[in-house]
Order: sequence, then C-alpha cells, then structure tokens
Amino acid sequence: MSRLLIPLAAGLVLAGCATSPLDTSAVNSRATPSQFVGSMAAHRGDRVQWGGRIVSIANDNKRTLIEVLSYPVAYDGFPNTYRKATGRFVLQHNGFLEPQDFSPGRLLTVVGTVDSLVTTSVEKTQFLVPLVNAEQLKLWPPKYGGGGNTRFGFGISVGF
Repeated sequence: MSRLLIPLAAGLVLAGCATSPLDTSAVNSRATPSQFVGSMAAHRGDRVQWGGRIVSIANDNKRTLIEVLSYPVAYDGFPNTYRKATGRFVLQHNGFLEPQDFSPGRLLTVVGTVDSLVTTSVEKTQFLVPLVNAEQLKLWPPKYGGGGNTRFGFGISVGF
C-alpha cells in the first residue's frame, strides 16, 4: 500500500508545480513590445505572452482595450516588476471586462496574437505600441507574488 502512495503523492506535488496558467505553446518569447514597434512587418501575427501593470482600460459595445506597461514574465507568467519595463502594449479583448476588476495598477498576463500598431500617449508624448488580440488573460490577485501580511517565524513572536 505504501509503495502506491509514494508515487501518487509525488505526482500530486509535481502537478502543483505547473509552470504557467496559460497555454504558451508556440509563443514568441524573445521579442518585447518595444522590439515589435521597429519590426512590425516581420512580427505581425506572432503569438506572444506578455505581462505587466495595467495603465488604463476602455470599454465600448464590442470590446475592451487595456493599455499595459510591460515587464518580463517569470516561468509561471507572472510579470516581474522588479526588472526594467520592456515597453507598452494594448490588448484587445472581445467583450466586456469589468473596469473595477481590471483597474490601473493591477497585474495581468495575456497570450494573444500581435495584430498591428496603435497610437497611445504618455502625458503629452504620443508613440506607437503593439495591439495584441487576446486569446487568454490572467488577472493576478493583488497580493500575488509575496508581500502583504504573510509572515514566517520560529519560536515565540508578538505581532501588532
């Protein structure tokens, strides 16, 4: 009986270590949003996995547009905001996304296809950024990745 439990437990532990919550097969993982701007003709239609911090969100009758400040993504797809930003992009999602959920400052990851370049602005400066047609979205919980009130310790502790 114990011979059966050990492989079963090991399988469950390994299943819990899955890499990304998104299907990242056939994604161009090398190019960043800023690199796409200079070579859109070569990259139009590429499937990418990009993540970052939401800058703005806008809904209309058919779609939602979310502007994102991009950061490199970790093995699990989580945007690594401790690294240097890699540009901006706009993701297009067919249908309505709740602005209170997808609010500025939240982190998300998208898998989708690069469609074209669109104009955006930061303060008074306008520039081109890639538009990604979203296939999959992952909105990360506000406290994901550590921080918050989680604490580990040994012995006697007093907390306030």
